[in-house]
Amino acid sequence: DIQLTNYSYIFLYDIKQLLNNRIQSYLTDQIKWIQLQKVDVKKYGISLPFLKYVALVYHINDIIQGQTIEVIDNMLITLSQELFTWLTNISNQNIKYSDIFKLKNLCYYEVTLTNISQSTIPSLKKFISYVISQRIEVESRYIVWMVSYEFPSLSDLAVRLEGVGNRVREEELALYIRRKDVQNVVKELDLKTLESSITTMRKRLEKHCDNTDDQDLKLLSDLWKKIKDKTVDIVKKLELAALVSYQITLDIGPQIVAATFDKFS
Repeated sequence: DIQLTNYSYIFLYDIKQLLNNRIQSYLTDQIKWIQLQKVDVKKYGISLPFLKYVALVYHINDIIQGQTIEVIDNMLITLSQELFTWLTNISNQNIKYSDIFKLKNLCYYEVTLTNISQSTIPSLKKFISYVISQRIEVESRYIVWMVSYEFPSLSDLAVRLEGVGNRVREEELALYIRRKDVQNVVKELDLKTLESSITTMRKRLEKHCDNTDDQDLKLLSDLWKKIKDKTVDIVKKLELAALVSYQITLDIGPQIVAATFDKFS
């Protein structure tokens, strides 16, 4: 019986080592594969490494049936780390399209893996939290860029007003920002310019979100609403500051801006 017990222990240990070696070999191969992937960031879509990783997680989830297996958890953690390192490196190769490319891949990871991480693969939770924080940061930067690209003077003035407004009362803004600067921006904000700029913005966003994967993630509608909210918020702040500090009334207020955006919703 003792010999049988020892034999069983040795046999199981050998099996465990064999499985660990196989998993380590697989992990090494996958890391090399991820690092070798070249992507044209300008083409936007969800990248093959992210698609492959999510498919792997779903496959593992079907196999383990809710069990926690340390070697599997460690493998998924290592692959996630490699995946995000790769995303950062590949995105930095084309700064102009970096944010939209990151955003799509981060959203895909978040949307497809959140439910699994909360139920059957708890080790992914910290990566979901990381992805959410990164997605919010990248999304915010992309939205600011979209608005400032079409409304540079308005966006620049909004930043200045916000910076000064954090230190002084609204009625004191005139001491720090010239009335002429505000008047120039208000004059530029006419209905024709507004409609033209929002139309161009919509076309650019549609170009950025024209893949099937983007439609599944509902990126177009989600980003459009947030771009609208950002622009309306800027105009609201400008309207209040212009009236209180400079006694200037905007011809194009936040309601008209919102209504123009809604034409494309």
